[in-house]
Amino acid sequence: MNFLNIFGLVPYIQLSRLGIISVLLFISLTKTSFANNSVTNAQNQEKICPQQNSIPRRSFETQRYWGYICLGDRKNPLGYFVRTVKNDNNKIILPLTQVKDETYTATNEEFNYSYVINPYELLVYKNQRLILRDRTINSYTADGQLLTNACPQGGTQVVEALTPNFLAYVCQNGKENQQLSLHIIARKGNERITAPLEKTSEHNNSDHKSQKFVAVRGQLRYILTPEMLKIWLDPKTTVKERVIEWN
Repeated sequence: MNFLNIFGLVPYIQLSRLGIISVLLFISLTKTSFANNSVTNAQNQEKICPQQNSIPRRSFETQRYWGYICLGDRKNPLGYFVRTVKNDNNKIILPLTQVKDETYTATNEEFNYSYVINPYELLVYKNQRLILRDRTINSYTADGQLLTNACPQGGTQVVEALTPNFLAYVCQNGKENQQLSLHIIARKGNERITAPLEKTSEHNNSDHKSQKFVAVRGQLRYILTPEMLKIWLDPKTTVKERVIEWN
């Protein structure tokens, strides 16, 4: 089955390479929270990058690490990835080998491991096998601007789900009308779709964690449950993704 045909029917939905993309969950925190957590770290930012007096052009905070994207040079024009351990001076510097939008890949060819970092998660591979996955909790540009958020500005995250190829979020877009929306992000490439949730009796229960969420956008229909993410145009063209984590 060519899954690209499913998304090709709706021009504004482009989740490329759906059948082969290899893929945590991202929680929405405010810019103020990032600033408070990074006061001590910011004092040493000029010493982070290999180039003297250069500050990172991207900064990522995960649950365990700080990750930085630094400018390149003649030897490595794409730039450098710098990873530091929280509460530790342990630092590694690797050349970037691939940059796609806000997804950065750095590789150590000698030991055959690589890092992939984006505004949603940090992935570490050894011999092409995933050995570590860490949630990104903050991501910012050099001037402190927020890169992206799982939920729209002012929205509240209700549910987050991880599948092999996707990150899925249910967001509450306002306190008054309690409108809910579904946001699905490809773990490779970070292509994103957003669809309003249908209003059903299942959404009236305050226990969102055990519900079924149904959304429709154009000709595509989405169903998210604690067990499965389903995307289909009709019964004969269905994409099913098992939910690995549900929060």
